[in-house]
Amino acid sequence: MTDEGELWTWGQFYEKPTRILQDVVDAQVDSDAGIALKKDGTVWVWGFNNAGLWGIGEQKYETTVLPRQVEGLQDIVSIAIQHSSIFAVDREGSVFAWGSNYNGRLGQTYKMSEIIYKKPYQTPWVNVRSVSPGFEFTVVLKNDGTVWQTQPTKSVLKQLSSLKDIIAVSNHNNFAVALQNDGTVWTWGVKSFFGVGNSENPEPKRVEGLSNIIQVDAGHDHAQAVDRDGNLFSWGDNEYGQLGSVVFGDSIAQPTLVPNLPPVKLVEAGRRQSLILMQDGTLWGVGANAHYILSSQTLRDRYENKVLYQNKLTQINLNLKSLR
Repeated sequence: MTDEGELWTWGQFYEKPTRILQDVVDAQVDSDAGIALKKDGTVWVWGFNNAGLWGIGEQKYETTVLPRQVEGLQDIVSIAIQHSSIFAVDREGSVFAWGSNYNGRLGQTYKMSEIIYKKPYQTPWVNVRSVSPGFEFTVVLKNDGTVWQTQPTKSVLKQLSSLKDIIAVSNHNNFAVALQNDGTVWTWGVKSFFGVGNSENPEPKRVEGLSNIIQVDAGHDHAQAVDRDGNLFSWGDNEYGQLGSVVFGDSIAQPTLVPNLPPVKLVEAGRRQSLILMQDGTLWGVGANAHYILSSQTLRDRYENKVLYQNKLTQINLNLKSLR
């Protein structure tokens, strides 16, 4: 997404960067779908509808590469999509949800017979700032800085009482991270404390070695954080080189500075890769190179060409001006 609000996408549905929307203020992608929020508060989706993600009351194995508006939503200020669960928060702090309710992620008691919600419905959650769904649970950040999460056997949220004054949360798979207003980072869930291992940490714990953090993001099995000086820290699984570290394939238990980077503005930790926006406006990527989203070249090719790896930090040269 450019500063002018142009949304460009490439990879699964487009062989080269293609502009699909304008006047966009936020956009997120799932494995086979995407969602965008426009300046006028409307929500748009594209990709597969096999989990009812179009929000039209139907569930079909069909796809659209052109974004379509989700009817019935207005004055939206925040969006989220992960594992076929979609959320939209309006300016009053109300939350609308649709898609997959696996493990109660949409805030409804988990029932296999009623796992897909094909149209947006208003949840009972109020005063919400943002929502971040993962595979096991959904994290809800309220305007008062408190953090809540869904429960598989109950339709009410559970408050994580040890977390206060939180300004951002991120959840992707089965662990979550939270950023406190003082620049400290907290994490909980499976693999959460160190990003590796098999132990569960149901209660949030502070991540040692991080301070003055301004942004955090949780990937599938790794996490990343950016501090106020533009330094990037990564930890967790590194099988695909997604941490950007020198040693490829080794999991890293503690947050580790990624060396030799220009100042970082924003990081997006994905399933098997990481995207890094530098303060100079350039976009870099590292990790899995499926659909050649990082580069037309690959440095490591395994599993009989089923997955492509780009384990070296690579600048993504989009050259959007020539594509307009």
